[in-house]
Amino acid sequence: MKKTSLLLCFLCTQLFFSQIGINTTVPNQSAMLDIVSNNKGVLVPRIALSSRTDAATIPSPATGLIIYNTTTAGIGGDQITPGLTINTGTPANPIWASLQVITNTQGHTTDKLRYLGLPDITKTTSVGGFLEFRVRQSGISYNFEMRLLNPPTSNIIYRYARIGYGIVPTTGEKINNGYASNFTFTPTNYNVWQVVDAPFLTTGTLGFHGVLSSPNRDAMHELILNFTYGEFVNCVINTY
Repeated sequence: MKKTSLLLCFLCTQLFFSQIGINTTVPNQSAMLDIVSNNKGVLVPRIALSSRTDAATIPSPATGLIIYNTTTAGIGGDQITPGLTINTGTPANPIWASLQVITNTQGHTTDKLRYLGLPDITKTTSVGGFLEFRVRQSGISYNFEMRLLNPPTSNIIYRYARIGYGIVPTTGEKINNGYASNFTFTPTNYNVWQVVDAPFLTTGTLGFHGVLSSPNRDAMHELILNFTYGEFVNCVINTY
């Protein structure tokens, strides 16, 4: 009797700690749950969120929680649309992000580069796992530079257009002089930093606004840079 009880306990323990397989007797070892089907899918909970930062509909949602949002709600940047949605924030401060792009007008990411002090070439920000940006001091100018993170299979051309440019530190007068640049990344020079814009500044606060795009890639990048000489660098890169 004791041997039988011990055997049952052993088997139950093994089952408890093993993977779960549905329609399979050999679930994948990397998965806690492996579902196999040729004509059926998985239906996740369908919930109507009120915004991208909704913290009330699902109390304390875990980071990484996935649902299907059923409604369009919220205003401006806080708007959320129907589709598979994941909480990329925290349980106390959720940020619901779409896991899919339904139309050509959807799909937007924001990356930031912010730190105190003078420009530091060791501080960078990557965008989409493809581009890397930094701010570098060059004499009396500040270069806003970029490079690729991985070698492309063919040449990639980028074109940049500045559409706004800071103020005169001493008078407060707005400066609105345009600027454009073109540069090419190849499979051999992909990791060489290239200058996107080079604003002139010796004191005070400066900011500029520009657009970066490529005929070889479908993403467009909005670049917004603002910094105070010797105090901080603050840059936002919106990708559409």
